[in-house]
Amino acid sequence: MEGKVTGATGNLPPAARPVPGETVPASPLGISPPRVLIVDESEDSREVLKTALQRRGLEILEADAADQGLALAQTHRPSVIVLDLEIAERAGRQLCHDFAQQAGPQPPSLVLIGSVRRSSHPPSEVAADEVFSKPYHYGPLIRRIEQLVT
Repeated sequence: MEGKVTGATGNLPPAARPVPGETVPASPLGISPPRVLIVDESEDSREVLKTALQRRGLEILEADAADQGLALAQTHRPSVIVLDLEIAERAGRQLCHDFAQQAGPQPPSLVLIGSVRRSSHPPSEVAADEVFSKPYHYGPLIRRIEQLVT
């Protein structure tokens, strides 16, 4: 049985919407698959990560800007948020904290990706579950996301 990626997207721009019509395996019990939100300006990076994670049965949401990502996180409550440090740095240090504080039954795991410089380390009060420095390899990133959603 297959399920479609759906959700309330309101007036979000195309890059912030769930991928319409793409299918993910539904669980035998009808439970929706874990959601992963990818917030990255690079369409290529989002596409590679999205494709690999969808093949593993995860529901993917994506955004190319911080405000779009926060809106999706608040609406859809993903299990894992993958946040590009370059977006976080430009939007301010508060952004990492905002993503990490998405309330729900269980706060999401936060995975930060990007160029890590002394000035761009996440604030110490934000507990990122993992930080992947550029250049990073997709294999370890995907394996870590899989661990976080199980």
